[in-house]
Amino acid sequence: MIKDALVTVVIPCFNAERYLAQAIDSALSQTHANIEVLVVDDGSTDGSRDVIASYGSRIRSHIGPNAGPSRARNTGIDLARGTFTQFLDADDLLSPTKVEACLQAAPEAPSLAFSRLTRFSDEPSATPSRLTQRFARLFRTHPPQWGSVSQLEYILRTAVQTSVILHRTDLLRRVGGFRTDIKHLEDTDLALRLTLSGVEFRLVDEALVMLRDHRSPQRLRHASTGAMHSYRAAIGMFEHVVQAQALTPPIQQAFADRFANYGRKLYWQGHVAEADEAFRRAMQLSRRPAPTGVPLYNLAAQTFGLAPTERVVRAAWSISHRAGRRRAT
Repeated sequence: MIKDALVTVVIPCFNAERYLAQAIDSALSQTHANIEVLVVDDGSTDGSRDVIASYGSRIRSHIGPNAGPSRARNTGIDLARGTFTQFLDADDLLSPTKVEACLQAAPEAPSLAFSRLTRFSDEPSATPSRLTQRFARLFRTHPPQWGSVSQLEYILRTAVQTSVILHRTDLLRRVGGFRTDIKHLEDTDLALRLTLSGVEFRLVDEALVMLRDHRSPQRLRHASTGAMHSYRAAIGMFEHVVQAQALTPPIQQAFADRFANYGRKLYWQGHVAEADEAFRRAMQLSRRPAPTGVPLYNLAAQTFGLAPTERVVRAAWSISHRAGRRRAT
């Protein structure tokens, strides 16, 4: 029976001593009774292994060399005993009903259920400045509503974080788990490959995963991965879609917008040549890329080109930033 199925919660861990116990406790506190918690330590050098040992036989663990989060998650897939696998980063938390709600939403194979998420921080310094937040909100794209577009387009336009999906372990093994050759978007890439293999996703419209925002260098989802890694991962996803002959006009437009967006980020990080390459890819796929939520920006990009529009935006940002600093002093 699905309600009695064993679910393995895989927690990859690297130097997460500060947060690990909270993550483990949230996994052990699931309302679904048949849970095993498997912590895969990815070569920690802090006190993480002492935290793991303190739980004794209540959890399982695997100690390995540092090889990155995707390799650690794949080790978890290999060692999982459960019919289902729930991933949880060592610095995040699961709502007590996460597993139970997803099991109820997708009882038959090969469907999978995923939930919403929310973010929190116990470090005020992790919060960007108000000016930076306003500027980011201005140019942030709004993801489509679930059900308003195809599943494939939704995944390409929405960040599919690792912990939101309750996976079927056999499907994870069938598609080969996470790619270890990319440093970002590995969760979106996995969701895309599952979709192309015929897996149907179902939404549990509740925030059942809590992502912790913090600045620790041990953070699994770390900003240092940058737009360059995201862009290269997106190229790989584009190749998957082309090979599957799934490049319909809406999917082509989704990739155009994604490449244009990465081009913007690359441009701001000083990778001008790579930004130009991303912009070229975007324009090859669509003459009307829409990388932001600002209609005027998108119209300017379509009329004058992405690179010239970015130069104007960057100049405007510099002026606003200098003015804000003068007011602050």
